Amino acid sequence: MKTNRILTVTLALMCLAAFGFALTADSSSAADINKTSEADWSKFTDASPGHFYVYLTNTTNADITVKVVVYDGVTGDEKDTTVAKIAADGEQHEVRMTFSYGSSGTKLVNYKVYNDDDNSIIYVSDGNYEISVEHSIWKNTSTYVIIVVVIIAIIVIAYLIMRARANKSKASGNTKTFTEMEAERKAKKTGKVAAKETYKAGDSKKKRK
Repeated sequence: MKTNRILTVTLALMCLAAFGFALTADSSSAADINKTSEADWSKFTDASPGHFYVYLTNTTNADITVKVVVYDGVTGDEKDTTVAKIAADGEQHEVRMTFSYGSSGTKLVNYKVYNDDDNSIIYVSDGNYEISVEHSIWKNTSTYVIIVVVIIAIIVIAYLIMRARANKSKASGNTKTFTEMEAERKAKKTGKVAAKETYKAGDSKKKRK
């Protein structure tokens, strides 16, 4: 009899323990913060950062301050951390992350959402996201070489045009040097500006009368 009673009590306790575990698992399955849609991202290049967007909603009756961390899917390194307040309105909230990669190609990233108060994990993304990092021409040395060559070419062409004008003027009987002609051109330009200013001043005096 005693053995049967002990067995009965043991079975009852085991049932209660299993029931309590089920309740706990059920209550914890309803996360306070959930994603409303898949993450999205803007253009990434190996010369400039891009943006990674996480979309969350608050399922509780109180605002929750969260910390969203984006990790590299291969190395596990943190790429960016953003703290945001998710209002208890049941609406979708966008959290924008900003980070960069120094090389082009396909990169894997994932994210986790932490409670900012106690650093406990609230939500973990479903696997990795593949983002494409494009190569920027501004990382090529040849780009800057081409720019310098173009600038030098423009300067040389301008100089040759001015020399050609000077030689043409000299051939027509004008014995002025290139330097003298350039100085004369600047003097004429200054005289035109001064005459224009004098005209404006005289015109304003007439109006005052």
